[in-house]
Amino acid sequence: SENNKRLMELALEGTSKLLASHRTLIREGSVTVSTEKKPKKFKLRLTLFNDLLVHLSEAKSKKKSNMEQQKHQWPLYLVWLRDLVDAELE
Repeated sequence: SENNKRLMELALEGTSKLLASHRTLIREGSVTVSTEKKPKKFKLRLTLFNDLLVHLSEAKSKKKSNMEQQKHQWPLYLVWLRDLVDAELE
């Protein structure tokens, strides 16, 4: 599949430690984020696997080996997601 092909490309780009027989790439992309601590908006690059969420700043995402650092990885059993309506964000 296209996602398996992309996973192999990521491995060749320096993220081979993320390869696992059970792991599947689901989606990757960028999001714009602001927090109470950092009210200025910034971009995060997210890579979602079936068991793991990897998050990197746009700058750190240029070096693919940063994806292998555990501080950028969240096992999905620790992640809670919630949809927010635009009005809730303001």
